Amino acid sequence: MLVKIYVLKDPYTLEIRYIGRTKNSLQVRLSGHCSKAKQNRFKTHKDNWILKLNIKPIIEKIEEVEGWEESYLREQELIKQYIKDGYKL
Repeated sequence: MLVKIYVLKDPYTLEIRYIGRTKNSLQVRLSGHCSKAKQNRFKTHKDNWILKLNIKPIIEKIEEVEGWEESYLREQELIKQYIKDGYKL
């Protein structure tokens, strides 16, 4: 199974703010993020950021990885690397 690793970007600044993974299409995953942000009683940092935008973030695939467990490991590597590079995820 191919798993997409993606980023969410601020549509105003194009800054990368989140890294995730999905088996679904990117548009389905983005809709899920936006719906969860509105409905979630206990808001995460990501939820608050999405709500503050007032428009959907940009979603872009950065890699595809074979296997769900393998994609988790790669996602964690990417998150660490992006944080090291100065991104505020």
